[in-house]
Amino acid sequence: MLDETLISSRPSNWEDVAVLAAELVSLIGSPSFHHEIVEPVSCLTNVANKLRGKRFSCIFDLTGWLSLAAKELFPDTQIVEEFSLSRIRQVSSPKLETTGYLLSMSIPEINQARQSLDLTRPLVIDDVSFSGRTGLATMRLWGLGPEKTTHAFLIANTGNFGERNEGAVGLLTGLGSEVVSGFDIKTPKDDGWHLKDLHQNPNLEQAFVLAIAYQEIIKQKGKESEAANNFFSLETVKQVLFPDQLTSEGIIRLSQEGRFLLLSHQLTNNQEIHAKNPFLWASPYFHEHIDIDRVLENQCRITGILSNLHRLTSNPEGKREAVRELQAEVRDKIPGPLEGQLFINSERMR
Repeated sequence: MLDETLISSRPSNWEDVAVLAAELVSLIGSPSFHHEIVEPVSCLTNVANKLRGKRFSCIFDLTGWLSLAAKELFPDTQIVEEFSLSRIRQVSSPKLETTGYLLSMSIPEINQARQSLDLTRPLVIDDVSFSGRTGLATMRLWGLGPEKTTHAFLIANTGNFGERNEGAVGLLTGLGSEVVSGFDIKTPKDDGWHLKDLHQNPNLEQAFVLAIAYQEIIKQKGKESEAANNFFSLETVKQVLFPDQLTSEGIIRLSQEGRFLLLSHQLTNNQEIHAKNPFLWASPYFHEHIDIDRVLENQCRITGILSNLHRLTSNPEGKREAVRELQAEVRDKIPGPLEGQLFINSERMR
């Protein structure tokens, strides 16, 4: 999925990013799978066409970069841009379990902000949803009625996790919400990864070498082996692979401050390490989707591709240009006057 990579690069570089992504997939992809690169622009226009003419009292942009595009569709509807949830995973465990969500606004701040919003018919926008948990958490935190809420995703999962757990679309529609998406995937047949999670590490070259060593351990001894389980206990490994790590103690403190939504399982000790958007090369579940032998044979070429992607996505001005380009895409490809909006206080939250 190219969404986070494209949105972090200048539109003039989007073609180069697509070429690099295709080359990377050809070098690392397991021949057991059909690989498809999904770009966000067509997903966004699909979503915009489906939302056209609908009525919303307010909009929550969980991405931080779709607000201008949403404003093209709903210029007089209040948009909440400041709120987001970042999934935090326990990276000291090879299973990378979800610990909870880091909140950009504290719960007291949310409670205060909701007093100035019309929550009768909200729209929640996000880029990708596999499980639907982020949308569910948003509704609970803001007190949104599921049957009154519409969720719009660039990419959404219409499948299941195992026999009992529904994916995003099933979970949210089962609660009464409407779900709109620009591209559908269906687990467990399908799976998906953000390209940016392969190149976003600030210690990229060092991190890649360490992560490939971990993948070799999995190949030789298995992901449940003692060597694999002990790999993330090494301090150097944690510092290089997860530079923005959080400790269990830090998460407990954030939770007490109302800035972390902790899931039901308990933190067991202060030795656990947690991180946002873990470096994908260090994921045991990524192992089965790549051809590790080809990765080892082509390490130099892969490192070069990752370095170029990192370079193309490191300029803050690139993201500002990309956001404006997405706005222009909606404006140019969704013709005609928009109807059916609720005209409410247009002052946006700051």
